[in-house]
Amino acid sequence: METMKGARSSDIGPDLFRKLIQEYFRTCVDLGCGDGKYCYEMARTDPDTFYIGIDADRNGLVEYSRRIVKKPSRGGLKNVLYLISNVESLPEELNGIADEVTVILPWGSLLQGMVGSDPLYLSNIRRISKDGSLLKIYLNYDVKYEPVEMERKGLPELTEGYVEDHMVPAYASAGIRIAGYRFMENEEARSIPSTWTRKLGFGRARSTLLIEGVIEGGSP
Repeated sequence: METMKGARSSDIGPDLFRKLIQEYFRTCVDLGCGDGKYCYEMARTDPDTFYIGIDADRNGLVEYSRRIVKKPSRGGLKNVLYLISNVESLPEELNGIADEVTVILPWGSLLQGMVGSDPLYLSNIRRISKDGSLLKIYLNYDVKYEPVEMERKGLPELTEGYVEDHMVPAYASAGIRIAGYRFMENEEARSIPSTWTRKLGFGRARSTLLIEGVIEGGSP
């Protein structure tokens, strides 16, 4: 697997990877992690959990992957790892490791995959998850603000009806039970330690859809 540390990438073997995560009580995987801020901030406050941020854009990971290798007194962290990969082809070393998977404000193909319930994306999420693990997806786009992008990507309007009629059954077919969903207003969304939730939380009033799922049929 290719891991990012500052401006350089290097490979991490399966044995070392397993050794890293076995030292922690839980493992959380953030797909499409962007600049990696969410994993970094969560790891600072949750030292018993190992956080893995995954993104295909290596350039976006430079800042926070540089921070984690510093001395602890300067913000370095041992319970964070950044991997370079897309969700369509997640490394096999990730199989069955996740106690929790997050997808926070995805865009591009990842957004289309989550909203459109793409079987490949959902099967890969299930593949890297333990049986009974949690899935949290945060979605934020609006026909009022992104009509051109919605039309270009074929995105539906985010409504309770769409979740119930399309996402719930499709996710269930992939072994993911949607246990609940709700809309969050700006102030609540800002509490998520992610660069994009902070940016979207200012200015225009808009809602973020939180979908919470349970992986059924993941690795035991």
